[in-house]
Amino acid sequence: MKICQVLASVGQGGLERHFIELCSELSGDHEVHAVAHESVLKSLPDDVIKHPLDMGGWRYNPFVKKKLKKTVLEINPDVLHAQANKAAALCKSLVKFVRCSVATVHNQKKQIEMFKGYDQVIAVSKEAANPFDNAAVNVIWNGIVPVTEKKPRPKDVPGSYVLSVGRFVEAKGFERLIQSWVDRSETLLIAGDGPDFDNMNAMVSELGLAEKVKLLGFRDDIQALMQNCDALVISSFREGFPYVIVEALHAKCKIMSTTIPGAEDFLPADALVDKESFNTFNAALDYCLSESSAKAFQQSWAKASKYLTLEAMTSETVMVYKKCKPQPTL
Repeated sequence: MKICQVLASVGQGGLERHFIELCSELSGDHEVHAVAHESVLKSLPDDVIKHPLDMGGWRYNPFVKKKLKKTVLEINPDVLHAQANKAAALCKSLVKFVRCSVATVHNQKKQIEMFKGYDQVIAVSKEAANPFDNAAVNVIWNGIVPVTEKKPRPKDVPGSYVLSVGRFVEAKGFERLIQSWVDRSETLLIAGDGPDFDNMNAMVSELGLAEKVKLLGFRDDIQALMQNCDALVISSFREGFPYVIVEALHAKCKIMSTTIPGAEDFLPADALVDKESFNTFNAALDYCLSESSAKAFQQSWAKASKYLTLEAMTSETVMVYKKCKPQPTL
C-alpha cells in the first residue's frame, strides 16, 4: 500500500511524535511518503520517502496548497492521511484525487468542518470523537514502544517523590498544582521547560515551597524519573490524549490525573480529579499513594500493555485504511 502522511505543524510535541512514529512503523510493510517541514522529516528513517514542505502560516495559503497538490498528485497514493486540523484543512480539496482519504483529530474540537469529506476519521480519544456523529469515526489511542528495562533512580533526585511532567504553559495547570502543594508533605518534582518556567519558579519561592517543590527543567531521563516515582500527577486543563499518560502507564506509575481525554479510559475513578474545579486533588493523590490502589493500577497497566503500543496503533490504523472504498484516481 502506498501511503502519504501529511503534517503541517512544526515542533517537538505529541503530534510530531505521533507522525514520526506512525510513519516509521508503517514503513516496515508499506511504501510511506511523508510530507512535512524538513525539521520533522529529519527524524524519520531512510525507508520513509520524504517530501519537505513548509506549511507554516495561513492554512489557506494558495501557494502552499498548490505545492501540496502537486506533491500529492505526483505521489499518487492509495491513502492520503492528514494529521490534525491544519493538515486536514489543507488536504481537504485533494480527497477527490485519491483512492482513500483519512484525517486524524488529535484534540477535542468544537469546529470540525475541516474533517468533513474524508472517507474515514481517526480520533485519538473518545472525547475527541464525540463531535463526529457517524460511523466513519474510529478511536485509536496513541501507542508507543514500551521501555521494558528498569532504569536506576537518577542520582540528583530524592529517594521518595511525586512527579509531574510537561511543558510550562497555562494548559498544563502547574500553577494550581504548585499552590495545592502548600498542604502536602511529599517532595514534588516537575520536569519540563517552557515560557512559564521562570514564573512558576518564582511562585515556588514566594509560597515558601523551595524545600518541597523542585522544578527540574528539561530532562532526557523521563523514563527513569517515572519508573522510580511514588506517583505521577497530571494537572492539565486541556489535552488531546497525552503521551505522558501512555509512558507513565508503561512505566507502571500510579497516576493521578484531571479528567482529560484518555484518563477515564485507563485510570481508576478514585485517581481522577475534575479538570475545572481540581477540588478532590488531595483525596485522589492520597489514593494513588496508598497501598489500596495497587490492584486497580495493576489492571490499568495490563490494559495499557494491550492497547497502548505502537504495534496496536499502527495495526488499527491500517484497518481503517482498508475500510475505504477504492475509487479510481481522477
